[in-house]
Amino acid sequence: MADGKYSKYVFSGFDTVDKKMGYGFPSFEGKIQSYVFDPFWHKSNFVKLWGEVNLHHEVGAMHGLGAKGFATKTGETPFGSVKEGDLLFRLGVHKHTEDEMFYIFGTNPKNPGKLGGVFEFYLGAGEDSERYEFDTNTVVYVPAGVFHNPNGLVSIEDPNHPIAQVMVLCVPGHFGDISAYAEDENGNRIYPPGRVEQDNDR
Repeated sequence: MADGKYSKYVFSGFDTVDKKMGYGFPSFEGKIQSYVFDPFWHKSNFVKLWGEVNLHHEVGAMHGLGAKGFATKTGETPFGSVKEGDLLFRLGVHKHTEDEMFYIFGTNPKNPGKLGGVFEFYLGAGEDSERYEFDTNTVVYVPAGVFHNPNGLVSIEDPNHPIAQVMVLCVPGHFGDISAYAEDENGNRIYPPGRVEQDNDR
């Protein structure tokens, strides 16, 4: 890419999470393709966003139900120095210190406006949780301090036309911006009624 006055605002080279960030979710393999910017781009002073794109093409991967992220390589990563196979974090119901937007849309040009399946999204934590289910293109705005997740596919009509989920978090950084996971007084993760942490061991 040619250098120019505004070239610093253009980021090419979207690639999968494991290549860019050095971690992966075994429970998501074959179900979601996740893409992010270069792992260190957010450290630039002008950057105010974190962006991620997920292509959901098979039911079974659910964000926020304890999915475990393992290091896929040995070396320096945004999580510091790690060894391949290290457990880096596990997802859960959480909130951020800044606003977040989720854009969820279908990818079939012959059926614009429709997801080509059904997607679910939870807002709130524990007994306060509310479940939303939709089959049309949808935007979910999550204000700072609002717990959210799990989210993921309920059904998909054609895996060749996955449901795309774009996440934009309005603050520099990545997972360090999670301010708190939903937990009870004993430190146990809280999930919506009827939902329990999935067994996501390798």
